[in-house]
Amino acid sequence: MTPNTGPASHFPTRVFVSAIVVLCMALGFSAILNYRSMIQLRNLYLEDRGREIAGTLTNDLRGPDRLNPDAWQDVMDEATRSGSYPWLKYLALVSESGQVTATSGQLSQDLYLYEETVRAPRWGGRQGGRWDHLGPRSQPESGPPTMLRLRVGVARSTAAFITRQAYLHLAVSGLAIVTLSVLAFLLARTFRRFLQLQAQEESQRRLAALGRLAATLAHEIRNPLGAIKGLTQVTQERLPRDHDTQELMTTVVTEAERLERLVTDLLTFAKPRSMALEELDLKTLLADVAQQLRNQAESAQITFQLPAPQPPATVSGDPDGLRQVLINIFLNAIEASGPGSKIEVGIESSQQRHLIEIRDEGAGIGDQDPEELFQPFVTTKTRGTGLGLAVSRQIVERLGGTIELRNRKPKGTVCRIILPARASSTPRSEVLAARAGGQ
Repeated sequence: MTPNTGPASHFPTRVFVSAIVVLCMALGFSAILNYRSMIQLRNLYLEDRGREIAGTLTNDLRGPDRLNPDAWQDVMDEATRSGSYPWLKYLALVSESGQVTATSGQLSQDLYLYEETVRAPRWGGRQGGRWDHLGPRSQPESGPPTMLRLRVGVARSTAAFITRQAYLHLAVSGLAIVTLSVLAFLLARTFRRFLQLQAQEESQRRLAALGRLAATLAHEIRNPLGAIKGLTQVTQERLPRDHDTQELMTTVVTEAERLERLVTDLLTFAKPRSMALEELDLKTLLADVAQQLRNQAESAQITFQLPAPQPPATVSGDPDGLRQVLINIFLNAIEASGPGSKIEVGIESSQQRHLIEIRDEGAGIGDQDPEELFQPFVTTKTRGTGLGLAVSRQIVERLGGTIELRNRKPKGTVCRIILPARASSTPRSEVLAARAGGQ
């Protein structure tokens, strides 16, 4: 859940991601082009080796022996046996009809074939090219041959160093793209967490200052407020029950009690009391709170569905603080649900933590950011103080747990409270960091 306010909301995520994507695509495109260039360079290298051998052999045969297959056989055998050309593995002389008239070495698929045309001396000149670019002559032979084709098989391993460089550069580029993507993701997440924590810490500082001011005002308000309430109740007792001012005085008492609750919540939020940790059973505590709120639930025609008492869900916590949290959540659920509704309570326990889910059948929180409801003085109720959920989160986080709200399908709200099985001394900054990581 990400808050709607604060510097974190201004992090240019789309621009950052777009820049990283463009950079990765550029690296990938460059790697592919470089790979193709290296492969072409390898082929040119092999072609040059074949042209070198063909030129040397052609120069060795001059005069009428240039088109003599027997003379070529001796020259080709000498070339393959001498070892002067380690990359030479195969030689063949092919007639215009495609018939092999002389051969030396062994043909295999691992060879790069270069072919060069050998002409009679009176024609002069020669032309050559790669084997793939030439095809057999279609005209029939008549008389002595006037042209032969020399095939040179060069071992592809001769250019293996170029191939290795091509694959190495491709692998390094791929690794660079993956590394850049991972680092960009981690950087973006870390930066967002930093901004969120910065905004939350700033909010905590402002709330602390506000809390000190509120505590001072609350102490100053509580005494005269108690006097107003007490004097009004005494006046009500002295006046006849049918007096026309009784209803007005009842309103004064009711509003004074509401202000008392507000003052109490302000004091609780501004100056949290110390925690008294002890072993307690969450299921027993839930049953006690439900019994305490039975009158309100029956007046609203709402029933509680509580988890089975066995096995117990033992937790190390503050009984009074957890009771206040559960009362706040239950009252919210009762006020949000309509007549005939049901409030379901479930517990999932493990050795590390307990998960409490309180599900109502009300209208839910809609499109509103649930985090806003945990801010002080933010409420959806017309007569609410807006401090119940803020105080509840404060208590739960001091116990090392978390609390959050979610929409329930098809309707309603789910409140999830996670408490460690044992008392936690988690610092406030770590709690905020954990909450930011879950968003």
